Amino acid sequence: MRLQGYRWWLARHRPGTGWRLRSVTWDVLWDGPHLRAQFAPRVSCALGCPKWLGLPHASKRVPAARCVCGIHAYRTERRAWDRSPRLDAFDPAGAHSLYPVFGDVAIWGKVVEHEDGYRAEHAMVRRLVVPACAQIVPQWALGCILDFDLELDLEATNTEWTPEPGMADALAHAYGADISLGPPVVCQRLGRSGGQPPAPLEWQSNPVSGP
Repeated sequence: MRLQGYRWWLARHRPGTGWRLRSVTWDVLWDGPHLRAQFAPRVSCALGCPKWLGLPHASKRVPAARCVCGIHAYRTERRAWDRSPRLDAFDPAGAHSLYPVFGDVAIWGKVVEHEDGYRAEHAMVRRLVVPACAQIVPQWALGCILDFDLELDLEATNTEWTPEPGMADALAHAYGADISLGPPVVCQRLGRSGGQPPAPLEWQSNPVSGP
């Protein structure tokens, strides 16, 4: 039985192949509408799980560490929209070359359920939504919005991006999915921007952070 999930990607133009969808956290490109996870999801990681190796806070001696493998998706569309993606300033193409894209996926195979979503072995793109514009906010600045004693010119800090011409049509063709224009979205940008304080690169285990 296939389940339905909702998730974000970052669209990136790849020389030679054109626009493709990239995982929000991992540098994984979806070459077609179907993706199979390199490592099937588990409740607990096996000793030496490749997703944990190299992470500074991960213990390689504890096989019961929380697994993050699999393709991540939220249970509901509303929950996914409320968790817009972060733009990775450390992407090889640069954060300026990325654009957020929302969509529906069918998931199947081995599936691990969480409170907000799933981690699945297989996923298939079913529908894509390209936000009409993306307001890019440095992570450090977004954290200051609730500090009313701090004088901060957010208009000068933020930037607004719009989809590249032809991007939506190219994605629809590459993934064989219906595509539409969606509402604007606010995204955090990780990394240094315009000489402002750097935002820490935080790894998070949530349903939107995997491939």
